[in-house]
Amino acid sequence: MKKNKIFKSNQRNNSLRTNILKQHISLFNNYLSNSSFKKIFLVFGFNDMSNCFQGKNYDDIRLDIFHKKINKIYQNPIKESLIIIFFKVLDYLKLGKQKKFLTNFYKKNINNENNNSINFSLDSIKKYCDDIYINLINFSNICKIKNIKLHVILQPSLLTSSKEKSPYEKAYLKNNLTEKKINFNKLFFKELNDKLRIIDNYYNFEDIYNSEKKTIFIDEMHVGDIGNKIFAEKLIRRVNNKF
Repeated sequence: MKKNKIFKSNQRNNSLRTNILKQHISLFNNYLSNSSFKKIFLVFGFNDMSNCFQGKNYDDIRLDIFHKKINKIYQNPIKESLIIIFFKVLDYLKLGKQKKFLTNFYKKNINNENNNSINFSLDSIKKYCDDIYINLINFSNICKIKNIKLHVILQPSLLTSSKEKSPYEKAYLKNNLTEKKINFNKLFFKELNDKLRIIDNYYNFEDIYNSEKKTIFIDEMHVGDIGNKIFAEKLIRRVNNKF
């Protein structure tokens, strides 16, 4: 836990790579429920979209596997953190073959998206978003009992952002993404936003980078330091009702 210059209070980042909402909530319920939090910020959307895009239902994620992953991080925080950073560097350098080989070596589960074999419908998106909504409402009630203020943020994505794309972002979209996934992402985020907008303290951050022309996204959803700073500043202004 460390003090954040923007929020001017102690913060703890409990995000984990590839997590969906169900796992974030499980992390709190099983490991952090006795902590003295005053506020919780749930930032999610893209990983759930990818999970749904691969044809999985919200209930398909097994939390027992997730708990094993969490325990590994708790037992070997330095080693596991270095592994996560290393794989992110491979992503940034677009060394996909090397990443796949090393991922298999460490026996991690990678879900390779095969767009030709994936079928989806608006009904599957609606069902998935319904499950998210129900899960969030239940978690919100738990937070109220514990006197915790829950803030829910739909994260920005290169696939749905309306910002003017930089040359790098245009090239990334062209070279790495299919029209099918882009359209799916837009449908999923629209449906999810329609479900979540009635929740207290919900913020849709899809277009927080609209005024930026320089490169913000380094891939479909991750941003660099500039993007992270903009995100944090706009979040605190929202929380303080100044935005």
